[in-house]
Amino acid sequence: MIKYKDVITLSKSYELMSHELQNNTLAHSYMVISDDKETLYSYLKVMAQLIYCDSHTACGKCSACVRIDNDNHTNIKTLMSDDAIKVDNIKELVLDTYMTALEDGVKLYIIADGEKMNESSQNKLLKTLEEPTKNVIIIIGTTNENSMLQTIRSRCKKINLSVWNAETIFIELSNHSTDKDKINTAVKFSSGSISRAMAILLDESFQIKHNNVMSVLTDFKGSANVSKFVNIFGADKDQVVSHLNVFEGIISSLLQSKIKGIDDHIASTYTVGSLANIYDLIIDAYKRINSNCNISNVVFNLLLQIAEIKYKLA
Repeated sequence: MIKYKDVITLSKSYELMSHELQNNTLAHSYMVISDDKETLYSYLKVMAQLIYCDSHTACGKCSACVRIDNDNHTNIKTLMSDDAIKVDNIKELVLDTYMTALEDGVKLYIIADGEKMNESSQNKLLKTLEEPTKNVIIIIGTTNENSMLQTIRSRCKKINLSVWNAETIFIELSNHSTDKDKINTAVKFSSGSISRAMAILLDESFQIKHNNVMSVLTDFKGSANVSKFVNIFGADKDQVVSHLNVFEGIISSLLQSKIKGIDDHIASTYTVGSLANIYDLIIDAYKRINSNCNISNVVFNLLLQIAEIKYKLA
């Protein structure tokens, strides 16, 4: 079952692909961009269903849609990786594009974690994008467009998955809970991400993490007590990333309050620029963690940079 499919099929991104199919104007290559990895994966599957569905509606019921849902359509090759995508992985994919399809129709290649291709891997793919094989479509999904070479970006049609609005997220979460207070909290700190909102809704320790992050914004003074605050983020990657997710949601919420002129005690102590700078620092922390930097060092440096921003405001 594809997550959030009902929401995805109402999006402009879905309409775009549907329109191109109806008008027979599909591109040879696409780059799908989203900060929300789960939504990205789901959209890539919906794209595949649109292409192969008997009615080109991603109906979910025809043989092609069911097979795609179960990851067993022979004309589709999907490359996903928890680690770096190596040159040999791309070489194997490129060689396969020259093979005769086992079934009628186009061959579809989905690189679901494009940001995990290094420069060499991307360059190996480049010629195939420049000189596409007949009846082959390549789709690159990525959470970080800037990790992709400009030469790759310029040869793909870009699809930016929209940030979901609060009403859409609320409706989706209401299918999983009847606790409106919890749903509203999850929506508020979701930063427009359905999967993040869902994680908050199901996270029994969310309030603790929320309090930890708020203490950084209110009580953290600088290098004198930095060790204490490094420890509250946790000792492993999952704990730190979970705290960063909450931190990102809080800063996004404070920014919205500030921009809309809503009276908020915490927001009033920061400028729009300082909140935006903290947001950028959080995003950079994500990148460093995903690049396998030392977890404690990432948090330590993040906190010191936040302290510098607070010092300038004092």
